[in-house]
Amino acid sequence: MSFPVVGAVIFTPALARLVNDFGISTGLSQMTVAVYLGGYALGQLPYSWLCARYGHKSAIYIGIGIFIFGSALCAWAPTFGWLMVGRAVMALGAAVGLMMTFTLVSQFYSVDEARSIFAYTAISMAIAPGLANLVGGLLTGFLGWKSCFYFLILYALLLGTSAKRLPNIENREDRAVFSLRSYVSALINPRFLTLTFASALTTALVYVFASTAPLTTIYLLEVAPQVYGFVSLIPFIGTVSGCFVSAALAEKLSAHKAIGLGVGVSFTGALLKWLLVQVFGLHVWTLFAPMPLIYFGLPFVYSNGAAIGLSLIEDKTVGSSIFCVGNIGLSLLGVLMMGWMGISSITRLPIVFLGMMALMATLFVVNLFLGKGDAAVTQPANES
Repeated sequence: MSFPVVGAVIFTPALARLVNDFGISTGLSQMTVAVYLGGYALGQLPYSWLCARYGHKSAIYIGIGIFIFGSALCAWAPTFGWLMVGRAVMALGAAVGLMMTFTLVSQFYSVDEARSIFAYTAISMAIAPGLANLVGGLLTGFLGWKSCFYFLILYALLLGTSAKRLPNIENREDRAVFSLRSYVSALINPRFLTLTFASALTTALVYVFASTAPLTTIYLLEVAPQVYGFVSLIPFIGTVSGCFVSAALAEKLSAHKAIGLGVGVSFTGALLKWLLVQVFGLHVWTLFAPMPLIYFGLPFVYSNGAAIGLSLIEDKTVGSSIFCVGNIGLSLLGVLMMGWMGISSITRLPIVFLGMMALMATLFVVNLFLGKGDAAVTQPANES
């Protein structure tokens, strides 16, 4: 599950270096994240077909192979244009990771089990960006930005070796059911869509921060990349804590109550961030101190939204693909928006966070309205 996140984030401490090495703007350097997310979103769709046609294990190998090829293109890129091409190819391969996780969990576990499992698997996504930032910062600071891509090649080879242990599940029932009708059925389900986009906002928030924070810290506040690598671990204290608490409360709180709790906590953190920047100005501590609180609430929304949403769709591979496209597509829009703002996006980040949390709360309320009478689906066994 963390495979695509590492590919996206490990490179972000090098964004400021690209400005100098290629003579580009800060906004254009952020497009290396945007093009990755674009390829990542598009890559979700074919893997549902590959899984159904050739099996889960074969699809994983195909994705890893494409990722390695893209990483090599980036490592040997002579121009910024070739770097962008390599990032897009990388993303097409990395797309197999997230989609495969949602497919397997939703296929083989009940809704209540999936809520807890998604919370625990989200820990890998919580830890991975922080560690990737740390590794990327150290590699960029001591060996240069291209070393990040050599590291990713080794990382992908290690994952490919680990994948040998997986069974090559070929679901013949999925082969028969797979059709355009499955996509249409999912896309006209309003509850599935509201849960997908509410969950997608949690992912978008993380990517917006990941693409903006390095430029703020390294380019504007003049912090060394290797120092930024350590500072970037701070937000993920909240994510890891949120994952464990969300999993522990899965049997005690209904899914809707858990989502509401997550929205409330993250919104409070976003409001605190805005207030700190208004009062004290933009500093490293005002940028990072509120982030653990914001990130603490995100796993509640993400894991519960995924579990309920995918339970509403019969074809799990199709549902997982659409869910992942929504997550990454919204992240892409967020990164593009921040890149379009340019250097002003740095000062507008707190208000952007507040806007995203307000939209998440709205989607949550809409889903509550749409889900009236379906309490049995979202109610844990020991809560009546």
